[in-house]
Amino acid sequence: MDCSFRYTRTDDLGIVELTGEKDSGQARRIWERIRQFIRNDGLAKIIVVDRMTNALTEHHVFELGKWLGSSRFPRGVKVATVDPGKTAQGNMNAFGETVLLNRGFYNIRVFPDYDAASTWLGAELPAHPDS
Repeated sequence: MDCSFRYTRTDDLGIVELTGEKDSGQARRIWERIRQFIRNDGLAKIIVVDRMTNALTEHHVFELGKWLGSSRFPRGVKVATVDPGKTAQGNMNAFGETVLLNRGFYNIRVFPDYDAASTWLGAELPAHPDS
């Protein structure tokens, strides 16, 4: 499956833009890359603009949540995912947010737009990428 992963950063803020198709292996690799950027670049906040086509099931998302918990993903870093389909029935990012909240990840949230994510992060973000 094709996936485009674009990463930029300003000070302690990382911006990740995703396009393409997402399956469970791809999702795990994305979160691992984000974890590495946090560690290597000293990030305190991340915004993930997710424009991917999703091929994940509830089971995949649940397993990804388990893996994230065991991967030593930093719990103090705020991660805001922008997904305009957040309120849609069966949205896997919204389901993933619930799974992660249940696992104690209180700083990972999904938002329907860039501005709401920016407000929650409490960050001055660069102009948002075209939707």
